[in-house]
Amino acid sequence: GFRLLIDENVETEVAVFLILSAKFRKDIASPEREYLEIVIADSIRSRGHYAEHVQEAAGKGTADIDLVEYARSNDLAVVTYDDDFLYPENNRGISVFYVSN
Repeated sequence: GFRLLIDENVETEVAVFLILSAKFRKDIASPEREYLEIVIADSIRSRGHYAEHVQEAAGKGTADIDLVEYARSNDLAVVTYDDDFLYPENNRGISVFYVSN
């Protein structure tokens, strides 16, 4: 399965791919779910993949260079729409799933 680190602010774009899932709709409606970001990560995990949201892993506002290091250290691909990650000098050899916005 995938091993993903979900960057900030891609929740809407990622949700488009998950919105038809009954599990996702149930999660989103669940009152104990306060943050859409965490629901996205939970939904991906429920499909057998490893997923962390930046908020869980390093905290919102973490610098890109620190996210790259975290992803590399934990063997994670980054899901982002931050095009800074597309440049080899910025992604330092990690895998990046770029979501166009």
